[in-house]
Amino acid sequence: MTIISRHALLPYLPQQLFELVNDVEAYPLYMDGCVGAAVLRRGEDTLEARLDLA
Repeated sequence: MTIISRHALLPYLPQQLFELVNDVEAYPLYMDGCVGAAVLRRGEDTLEARLDLA
């Protein structure tokens, strides 16, 4: 599995960023190249998802 790590300072609250990243099902609505997304498993502090990229 590929792991990607990035760092940046952003003008948003941590909760706002968490909600954006955690809303995997909405990725196809605003991410170019993402044509599908599905949450496979949600845990108390984990999320496993499948992204369909074209």
